[in-house]
Amino acid sequence: LLTAGAEAGITYRFLRLNPEETTIDLARPNYLSMSNELTRQSGFARLTGRGVEQLAFDHKAMGGLRKAENADVFIYAIQSYTDSPDIFAGASIRDAKQVSETNPFQKDYAWGRNELIEFRNARGHTSRAILTYPANYQAGNRYPMVVYIYEQLTAGLHQYRGPSDRQQYNPTNFSQAGYFVLQPDITYVPREPGKSTIDAVVPAIEKVVADGLVDRAKVGVFGHSWGGYGWAFLATHTQG
Repeated sequence: LLTAGAEAGITYRFLRLNPEETTIDLARPNYLSMSNELTRQSGFARLTGRGVEQLAFDHKAMGGLRKAENADVFIYAIQSYTDSPDIFAGASIRDAKQVSETNPFQKDYAWGRNELIEFRNARGHTSRAILTYPANYQAGNRYPMVVYIYEQLTAGLHQYRGPSDRQQYNPTNFSQAGYFVLQPDITYVPREPGKSTIDAVVPAIEKVVADGLVDRAKVGVFGHSWGGYGWAFLATHTQG
């Protein structure tokens, strides 16, 4: 993990391209993953004696970087909420080309989209949430919304999720059924998990309602495990 001197919000991590390597040789170039915790951009960089060189960075999820054992050929995967994972390959990371096409039939179906939104929680701190739009969204209409809670969720902003009847918490299931889906990040105060949940979830809902996207009378909250505790606390400690 490298953070010293990094741009605000960006974290660099060493990537072990050869699984058999057990040490890091700083005498040769090393490859790093890049992630921005504020914007959820991701990508790759190279660490040399001259410093860190950015190779690829985008508002998508990039991962799985590998290098051929005996050639300068790289492969990695890119995905987003609207684009299922595809493989990119080439002699350099920066100029890699797409070599796969998964789910080409998706263009024949209505699909939602993800948006990273900001709101101020009840303690006055800036926080973020994923807002998933309904498939076939039409501006000016007000939609029902479900709120899914489980600690910090915005790291999944660019995760591709196809609809599935075996994944009851899948936001795409709800998007396809005409719902907005809100997934707010919750920052917990020690010994006050329930209040911390209220402090984040209620302002996040108010933000979306104030933007005119959602019918206030048609908002539901759900979660499982720790998120189940959160929604149960909300249901018994808030009004409406």
